[in-house]
Amino acid sequence: MDKLLKLEYMAKDMDILFRATGSEMQYNVYFPGVIDGVNSLIDGLVELSDGLQAVLELYPDDSISARLDEIAAYFEDVISYYNSDDGDSIKTTFIGRLTPGFQLFHKDLSSYFFKISRLKKAVVLGVDHCSTDIEKLVDTDKCRLAAFFSSNPEQCGKNINGIPIFGVEELPFFQYDYLIKTQSVYHDDLASEEHSVIELSEYLTYYENKIHMIYSSYLSRKSPIDGFITGLSYAEVGIDPTYLNGDVLNAAVSSQDLYYDYLWAEMFVHDQRINSGIKYALIGMCYYSFEYELIKSRYKNRACFYYPVFRSFRDQSDQEKINKYKSFEQLASEIFVKDYPIHLYHLFRGLYQPAFDEMTSRFMDNEEIRQGKAQAERDCNKDYPDTVRNNTRILRKYLSLLKSKNIIPVIVVCPTSSHYSGHFSQRLKDEFYSIINSLKSEFDLFILDYFDCIEFFDRDFYDCSHLNQAGAQKFSKMLNKRLKEILTP
Repeated sequence: MDKLLKLEYMAKDMDILFRATGSEMQYNVYFPGVIDGVNSLIDGLVELSDGLQAVLELYPDDSISARLDEIAAYFEDVISYYNSDDGDSIKTTFIGRLTPGFQLFHKDLSSYFFKISRLKKAVVLGVDHCSTDIEKLVDTDKCRLAAFFSSNPEQCGKNINGIPIFGVEELPFFQYDYLIKTQSVYHDDLASEEHSVIELSEYLTYYENKIHMIYSSYLSRKSPIDGFITGLSYAEVGIDPTYLNGDVLNAAVSSQDLYYDYLWAEMFVHDQRINSGIKYALIGMCYYSFEYELIKSRYKNRACFYYPVFRSFRDQSDQEKINKYKSFEQLASEIFVKDYPIHLYHLFRGLYQPAFDEMTSRFMDNEEIRQGKAQAERDCNKDYPDTVRNNTRILRKYLSLLKSKNIIPVIVVCPTSSHYSGHFSQRLKDEFYSIINSLKSEFDLFILDYFDCIEFFDRDFYDCSHLNQAGAQKFSKMLNKRLKEILTP
């Protein structure tokens, strides 16, 4: 452990003991616990002074030395009053002079250590599943993680990777620069305006597990990829890239529209780390894709999840959310490692991934089967000519991008169950194919439509329109065979 930090922990422990001993001293200065506390504080001061001497020799500071001498003198007075059985003077000196004097010393000591290390201090308020890895977020060249604070008495007195856990009541007495609040914290009254507060729960406003999983996977890539997938939930759960030849990145996300499909594609094809080997793009679509726009849907709040990745909101009217994220990002840049989004993804994925895996591994039940018709009718209840025109422009732009990079576009419509496909609007299907066929006159593209494929059964779906993990494996293998045919000269 860092020597300065170890000395500061010693001072912090003494600070806690000072207040505990003083509180008990209010009732009787001769309680065994009080006398033990005073003796422990004297021993602690000797140990702290010995440890500080080596530091003071290298970095002299007259004020620190003077404070130590003052505290030692107060202790001598307390000992003298005990010897003369002067209880009132013991109490007056210990509570009125010695305790506040040590608190001032503790504050000065923290400032002194900062002058030496030039490292600011961060503390974490709240101990939960994120805490064991939160240290990985902090850039040790900028800041040091000094302590955790918890409202759970069973956690206090323990440590996480050598960093102590104190009770939340100790936070006002601790010297720090940044307060990192975890999701489990409800103590809004404990932070003061003197400190910069980083709310990890605020970051969750801009966090969607799949989006960050894609982004994390993308950032970690060191070599070219062979292809990528975009689309909404049908392709997200329905295409498993591990069953496709080569290295394929699946960037399909629930409720994602063509606008964000294009942004993912643009990011991938312009990145020289990975773009040299891209042979094809699987564009996951459904028959209502041209009628669908995320920011105009009931899922519009999901648009903010893309801001950390693409640095923009499609709806610029939401300036408050933009400003909040920029504020978070500014503070994060001051103390976190450069690639902190990747670490945050690994920090938070445990909250969401198990539930997602459980959902996609199950089989469609009778209730899901009964809901098939109603779900199809809801999805088909769309007639937005302006949205259709806008999405057609986006897809044309997407296809032009792929053409400029000699990447083969393959539009994929994933399988759905008969309980859904049997009730789907013919109007939307006709509209979809009318647009696709017009684009085929401009671009060399392939369309692989498995919407009502008879090779898929109820056991292949977790709900009426989404493949489960077993169904995705089956479909991906089928898709891979067709891709081989398409890619073979």
